Formats: sequence, structure tokens, C-alpha cells
Amino acid sequence: MGESAWFVPGRPEVAAGPLARYRPPTPAGAADGYIRQLASPGAVVLDLFCQGPTFLREAVRAGCRAIGASANPIGLLIAGLGLEGAPANLGAAFTRLADAPKETPTRRSIPLHRHILSLYSSRCPACGTEGTAEWFAWDREARYPYAKAVRCPRCGRTQEGPTDESDIVTARRLDRKGFAYYFALDRVAPLRQAHRARAGELVDFYTPRNLSALVDILIRLEGLELERPARAALQGALLETMDRASSLDPHGEERPRPRLLRPPARFLERNVWYVLEEAVARASEWAPETVRRAPGLKELLSDPTPAYTLLPLPAREVARHLAPGTVSLILADPPRPDGVFWALCALWAGWLWESPASQAMRPLLGRRRLEWDRHQEAFQTALSAVGPLLAPDGHLVILFTEPDENLVASACQAASAAGYDLVGWGASTEVGCRLVWRWARRGGPGGRPSGAGGAGASPGAGASPGAGASPAPTFIRGRCGVRSGPAPRLALPPGLRSPDGCCCSPW
Repeated sequence: MGESAWFVPGRPEVAAGPLARYRPPTPAGAADGYIRQLASPGAVVLDLFCQGPTFLREAVRAGCRAIGASANPIGLLIAGLGLEGAPANLGAAFTRLADAPKETPTRRSIPLHRHILSLYSSRCPACGTEGTAEWFAWDREARYPYAKAVRCPRCGRTQEGPTDESDIVTARRLDRKGFAYYFALDRVAPLRQAHRARAGELVDFYTPRNLSALVDILIRLEGLELERPARAALQGALLETMDRASSLDPHGEERPRPRLLRPPARFLERNVWYVLEEAVARASEWAPETVRRAPGLKELLSDPTPAYTLLPLPAREVARHLAPGTVSLILADPPRPDGVFWALCALWAGWLWESPASQAMRPLLGRRRLEWDRHQEAFQTALSAVGPLLAPDGHLVILFTEPDENLVASACQAASAAGYDLVGWGASTEVGCRLVWRWARRGGPGGRPSGAGGAGASPGAGASPGAGASPAPTFIRGRCGVRSGPAPRLALPPGLRSPDGCCCSPW
């Protein structure tokens, strides 16, 4: 690989599909460039922390077989939807869900959508005609809705204005700890489960009205007999609805996404059914093209035809399902230590699936913050586990779009300590960082280089930055535009090995 090819910039691409506002920009086109130079057609490419469709799509497009692995079933759902898109029968499946019977307190059955819309019944603030609210705005401390937007059949448009006494009485009459609350809580954290109290705090981010609507939809969706693509598409739309229907979005101001697990002083309560309708309508935008999906890992490995498959496994367990030397290229866009996102994913995964993968997410319910040292430790463990999967001429490419010093330092330290040698790099403040590695096959316990920190080790090998050491390479810290080339000696965190096995000195 020539010196000029170590840096494949690609272009930052805003994430699309469900939960797009939480996901970092994707380095679109960068994976394609590395795949075409480091893997042959028919080779196996592993997306180690699959968070979306981009890497898998570019691998299959380049003629390879792609595996997307993730411990987060939410990420795999999003990836699959971005590769398959909305099936032709999604509209029919949604109609079946909308028409599913819901028994009222008077034991009369009505269609589900009519029941949910009735929860948001409200008078038009302009003419007083009965309509359906698109949203209510709440005062968190006073615990009542003070404003609303109502679709008025008489005015023929949505009218905004203050709530009336009927709106306030209706909102306060709803049982905060009724069936919907305990269904949602038990689903994600059963009795005597360690994180039940924290799960209860997350469930409380939904008003009783919205929680009741979401639980009714969950129950009816599970009762429908649907083919996998249609069910996945409805789950993706429901996932987006779970996000938008919480009380974490403010009224009267624009915020890209929730940064704290605390409702703002004035928050929005959106109409769950209207949000779901909108998400289903946008499902056709999730996938620009359809990519062939293999039925499973066994079928993918036995057939050289380009395709992808998804593995709901943490990176450390992937090696149990693949033979050593199977993979030509590992692509890794490391997960960010985003406590808000991971806690919400644990909640939503527990609601959508009763599966080992969703249950394994439960410890994240109790994490208010995820620290960078934990991030590096987990990253190192994952890279150590998959190193033996690489073919003799295989590579690991770590690539991400943010010029984040902590992320660069975590990636460099984790890969070096896991037994990889850096062979090339490139970075730009506009498109992020690219790090190309080879598996050294000399990892000791825990994946650290044999002898690291022991007798005979080169000074600083595998060590953490010392006092006063810069936490990131100078090409990021200095913001000096595009730089690239073979593995440098002066642009790496302390302890990072250069290709000949020497150690870079601390700055």
C-alpha cells in the first residue's frame, strides 16, 4: 500500500434512519477505499462495532462478504434497516397494527389507533371544536400541561394556544403507576433485578399517557404474525417513536439531542400515534439501495457471493464463531462513551426484545457516565479477542469522523496494548482520523505485548501517559490540516509501538 494511500478521507455523512440524532457522522467512502486496497473480492470484512449500514454496504459493494457484530441490538436493527429499507408490505403491516383491537374500560373493542388518538383529544384553542392534540407542553415542576397544538377539523389546520381546564384534569387523572408503568418496568428490569430502581427512573421519562400508548403498541405488535422485514421496519419506526415520545425534548427551543437524563423545565409530550405514523412514512428513506443479506453466518462463509449478515454478539465473543485467519479486514468505528445514549438503548432494547442480547444491556441502565479509561479497557479487550481472526496479510482499520483527543488516545493505547502494530495513519480536522494496524501475534495475558512493562521491555511500551503527557497525537492537537503517511515516531501517544517494535518517547 503506497504512502499516499494510508489516508482515505471519504466524507462525513450525517446519520440517517432511527435515532440518527444520537449517532456520530459516518466516514462514508473511507471504508470503500480501504476495502479495495486491503481486501480481495470474496474476502470477509468484519465491522467490529456495527452501529449503522455504511461499512457493510461499502464492503458488499466492493465484492466482499461482510459481518456486522455488536452487543447492542439497537445498532444491528438500525444497520439492517439501512441495508434493506422498508419492505413493500410495510403499509399493510402498519394497517394491521392500527386496526388491532383494543378493549376499552366498557369492554367494547375499538381499533388501536382510534383508542390512542382519543387519549390526546382536546378542544381547539382557536374555535373550541373537539380535535386531536399533536403535542402538549408541560411544566416539569408544576406537573401540568400549559400549552398545546391541536389538529382542528373545523379550522382545517393545527392551532396552537394555552391548555384549558379539561386538558389539565385529564392529564392529572391518568394513573402514573398503572399497568403500563409496571409492564414497561418489568420488561426491562424484573423484580429483584439489580438495576430496577434505575430502570424506574428511565421509565418515568414518559408521561402516563405516552407510556400507555407505547405499551399498547408493543403488545399488539408482538401479537401480529409478520415476516421479519416488516416486523423489523415497524420496530425501527417504534424505536424512533420511543425516542421522540419521551419527556427529554424541550418546548420552545431546539436541541439536537438529549445530553442529560433529566427532563427540561418545560418539555414536550408528543402524540405517540402521530409520531409513529411519521416514522413509518419516512421508512422509505432509510436505505438508498437494497443489499443482499445472507440467512446466517454459516451461509455467508460457505458462499463467496457478496452479502452481509449480522451477529448480535459483543466483540469479545465474535472469535468463538469464526476460525482463525478468516477475516481479511476489520473495520472499527469505536462506540463513544455516551452514558445517555447507552442507558436509553438498554431501556428500548428491553422493551423491543426479550432476548439474551437485550438482557445483557441491563448493566448499562445504571451507568450515568461512561469514563474514558473504561472505554480504553473495553476497546483493548475487544481488539485482543479478534486479532487472531485476521489473515496473515490482514489489517485493522480504526476510523472515525470526530477529531476528538480522548477518542484518538483511547484507540491508539487500546490497539497497541492489544498487540497491534501501527503501519500507517492519516487525519484531518474536517474528516477525522484513520489508523491502519497489523496484528503482531505476540500478545501476552490480556492482549498486552509480551514483556510490556517487564524486564527487557522498551521504555514506555504499553504504558499509560505519564504526568504532563499529551493525551492525543500532535496532528489532532495542533489542528494542522491533513497529514498522512507511514507510522510516525512523533505523532503517537506515549507507549505506542512503531512498526519496527521500537517505542515512541513520551512528549
